[in-house]
This record gives sequence, C-alpha cells and structure tokens, in this order.
Amino acid sequence: MYLMEHDGEGERMEKRDLDEAARHLTLAGIRAGDRVLDAGCASGLLSRMIARMAAPGAVFGIDASADRIAMAARRAREENIRNLAFQQADIYRLPFAGGVFDVAFSRYTFEYLTNPEAALQEMKRVVRPGGRVVVADLDGNGLFHYPIPA
Repeated sequence: MYLMEHDGEGERMEKRDLDEAARHLTLAGIRAGDRVLDAGCASGLLSRMIARMAAPGAVFGIDASADRIAMAARRAREENIRNLAFQQADIYRLPFAGGVFDVAFSRYTFEYLTNPEAALQEMKRVVRPGGRVVVADLDGNGLFHYPIPA
C-alpha cells in the first residue's frame, strides 16, 4: 500500500498535473448535484476540484493516510469549500452504505493496491444503480517498480 510517506509528497502531487486532472474529471462526467466519492484522495486536490464541479452535491474523500487526510481537510477549510468531507478509511472496506454515491472516482491509487479487483468491487457497492465507477491510473508505470506484480 502506498501512503505518500514523504512530508513533501502532498505538495508535489498538488502541482503535478492540474490540466490532466481536470480532463479526467470532465471525462468522468461529474455534474452539479452529484454525490461523489474520491477514493484515495491524498492531499484532496481532486476532491476540491470535484466539489466545485458537483456543487451543490456532496463530495467525500477517503485515504489510508491520516497525514494526507489532515492536509486535505485543512486545504478545503482554507478554500472555504463546504460540500466536502474527508475521512481516513480503507478502500477495501468503505465506511458508506451501499448505493449512496452517483460517482465513485479514483485516480492514481489502483497501481499501489495489492487487490485492485476487491477495491473496484467495494467502489461499485457504494454507487447507486446507473451510477459510475471511474478509475484513472498510469499505464505501464509498473515497469519502473520491482518486483512487477503478476
């Protein structure tokens, strides 16, 4: 599991690729009024972007790292974003009832998961019938990590 343990990692991720992030969110079809889960939210950059797109809908960001959740919550408060909440949680056991989200979104998280299929099933569980589960990840990035997972 990847927890972004370096203190500067959240800052680096925030500055990395805003244009591509916006494109991913547009392709995910997030609309005003949607209730959205950002699974693996890290510093909350995408959660904040989603909250603006989905307003007046509600956005929930989860991450395994307590430090990233604290950073995400602080940034949302600083930007006065009120339709956004964060919680430290396990992507394999999401703390939400079934069918409560219109969209479950995850970006650059699945490449670090030991069981991405289970995480996908859990995201699917919390999305309403007819909703969307969207995963954006790096293609081929595993070539730079050893050992390469099966």
